[in-house]
Amino acid sequence: VRGGRWSKAGWGALGVFAIATGLDSTLWTLVCAPSSNAACAAREASGIVPLSHQLHWLSSGMALAAAIASLLAFAIADFYEGSAPPIRRTGLLTLAALVGTAIWTGVA
Repeated sequence: VRGGRWSKAGWGALGVFAIATGLDSTLWTLVCAPSSNAACAAREASGIVPLSHQLHWLSSGMALAAAIASLLAFAIADFYEGSAPPIRRTGLLTLAALVGTAIWTGVA
């Protein structure tokens, strides 16, 4: 199906998500887990972790923002481009689940 403006925006955001996730897992990895290791949290707070560790937070934030933007753009595209109601509902539920888990993870 030929996509409109919102579909193209969704695919673009999905591409950003893929690149940011790739950076997260290859070049910009965490050297330790500050959420479960007190010594690592202290290293991070004092700024003595490598640059790749700090860039991991940037790419993670970009990945999350791009994932939300992608799902939002696809949900809007579903509405404007006349997708079937079950597809629209599934897209909205997926978007709500992603935002909910992102908030839950952030609070944790």
